[in-house]
Amino acid sequence: MTRRLSASGIAIVAALTFFLLPGRAVAQDAAGVKKLDLMLKPTAERLRSGAHGNMVLAGDLDVSGAMTGMAIAKSSGSAAFDAELLASFEGNRLSAKSLTPGLTRIELSLTVQNFELQDGKTIVYPCDQVVRDIDWSRSNRTAWDVEQEYLFGIIRVLGMLIDAPRFKFVMDSKAYRQAWITAIEACRRDASASFVPLLTAAGNTGGTLE
Repeated sequence: MTRRLSASGIAIVAALTFFLLPGRAVAQDAAGVKKLDLMLKPTAERLRSGAHGNMVLAGDLDVSGAMTGMAIAKSSGSAAFDAELLASFEGNRLSAKSLTPGLTRIELSLTVQNFELQDGKTIVYPCDQVVRDIDWSRSNRTAWDVEQEYLFGIIRVLGMLIDAPRFKFVMDSKAYRQAWITAIEACRRDASASFVPLLTAAGNTGGTLE
C-alpha cells in the first residue's frame, strides 16, 4: 500500500526527484578538490541487513582520475559500514568528463537509503524494510536518534513546501517526531503496511494509531 502525493505537491516532488534519484552526482568543486554527492543504490545484502546511512570520504585524485588514499572524513556512525564503502571506492577511477585541470583531491558525500521514489511522486518504504533499517541503526550507531534518518528531513521539508492539510503536523517538531516513533512501532505490528501512510495518519491523529 502506498499513498500518492496530492496534485499540488507533484511539482515540488519533481524538483526533489533529482535529489533522491540513485546516482545523483552534483556538488560545487572547490579549488583543487573534486566534490561529488552520490546516492547509491542499495544492494540485496544491505536491504536484508538494513544497512544505510550518510558518510563523506576524502582522498587523493591523480590526473587519470584514480582515487587513492581514501579516508573517512565524516562517519556514517557505523565503523563496519564505513569500512565497506571505503573499500568499494579506493582505487576507483572517475570518468574523463568529470575531470578538469588542477584537481588533486576528491571528496565524496555518500548516501545509502533503502526507500524508493517511484514516478517522481511516490515514496515507497515497506514496513518490513523500515523495521530492518531502524534495528540496524539502533545496533550500529551508539548515538542514534530517529531525527538522523535521512527520510526524516526529506519528508519534513516536503511537507512544509506542499503545505497540504495532511502535512500540517510537520510544522510541529514534537508532533512530527512522535508521528515517526508511532509509525515505526506500527510497522513492527504490520510488516505488510507502508510507512508514509502510517506516518501521515499518526501525524494527523495526535501521534496515535488504532
